[in-house]
Amino acid sequence: MANKFDTEIALVKGLQLKENAAIAHLYTHYGNALQKIISDFIKEPEVVEDVYQQCIVTIWQKISQYDSAKGRLFTWMLNICRNASIDTLRSKNYKNHQNQQTIDNVSYDVGDSIGGSTQQKIDNIGLKKIIHSLPNDLKVPLAMNYFEGYTHSEISETLGWPLGTVKTRIRAAIIELRKKMQP
Repeated sequence: MANKFDTEIALVKGLQLKENAAIAHLYTHYGNALQKIISDFIKEPEVVEDVYQQCIVTIWQKISQYDSAKGRLFTWMLNICRNASIDTLRSKNYKNHQNQQTIDNVSYDVGDSIGGSTQQKIDNIGLKKIIHSLPNDLKVPLAMNYFEGYTHSEISETLGWPLGTVKTRIRAAIIELRKKMQP
């Protein structure tokens, strides 16, 4: 039995009429391809899913703006997904989330990398606590520079801070660490 939405024209008409079967067809036949487009931009699966859901709602709400004379339905939907992905990457919320993830995922176990003893590893646990006690505006650039290998310029670009601010905050973080580590 043929599907009611086998043709692009029928699918567009069904979406314009807000038929549930049309949106179900969209999920079934286009969902994986649209999610793949989004995941080409965004690597976190939960963010991909959120952007995908947002795109489906946008397609549902703006289907009346689709013009078959300008291109195929899939191309129109692809552009919605691409633009939503780019908007997400540029959003302040996403950048802040990325910066927080960067700090949470940093490994501070320096003892392994320098062939340290058990005592050094225990001391490093204390260093980790001290670093985590720093304010985020000091902790983030410090971790990016010392634990992830970012240059000052790369940190400046990533965080959107002036280069001088990055250098000042890294220096302030080091001063704070020295103060906290003195007996």
